[in-house]
Amino acid sequence: METGDDSEEFIVKVMNDRKFKPDYWSKASMKPTIAGKGYRGGVGVDVTSRVYKRWCDMLQRCYNAKFHARNPQYMNCYVCEEWLNFQNFKIWYEAYDYGEESQDLDKDILIKGNTMYSPETCCLTPHIINTLIINGTRARGNYPLGVYFDNEKNKFRASLAVSGEQIKLGYYDTPEEAFARYKKYKEDFIQDLAEQYKEEIPHKLYDALMNWKIEITD
Repeated sequence: METGDDSEEFIVKVMNDRKFKPDYWSKASMKPTIAGKGYRGGVGVDVTSRVYKRWCDMLQRCYNAKFHARNPQYMNCYVCEEWLNFQNFKIWYEAYDYGEESQDLDKDILIKGNTMYSPETCCLTPHIINTLIINGTRARGNYPLGVYFDNEKNKFRASLAVSGEQIKLGYYDTPEEAFARYKKYKEDFIQDLAEQYKEEIPHKLYDALMNWKIEITD
């Protein structure tokens, strides 16, 4: 009102003025000390907290070269600008954290194949559900997901791993038949888990799980 300047540049400058910063703000906290990208955004951060460790893990997955050497599937992943500031990530995480059960920060259940970590694309997912979604590309060999060749029986076997246990789904003459059995069983299994967690998980996660499709190209 005083200057008559309503340009975006001026408004951002005013919003970022030091006198409008929260009490926990400090210049040092704005330095990108985590994986060369993330900054704490304030003083007094509990670096032992679950939310802080989850934030650091996310940044390492996206920007740590040593991590990429072991897990190349994360090489093209990145964190949105908003979440480079730990304070923003903390607000989102605490709003969606729903208990002591092990939860994973997932970026590609809501949007299959997504590579960006952001409030719009991520969700906190019960660990048992997230392990079912992971496709295990590196470990399964040349056959479709959930399909293995049994040399003794000279047939293709379908099986599903759940919490470290193998559920055997039978033997088939072709990998396509074995995959069809695996696909049907796993999609039903995911829907059953979604129903079990329906009252705990966000509606958008429930909907994504109920509509999740396993493709032979996964």
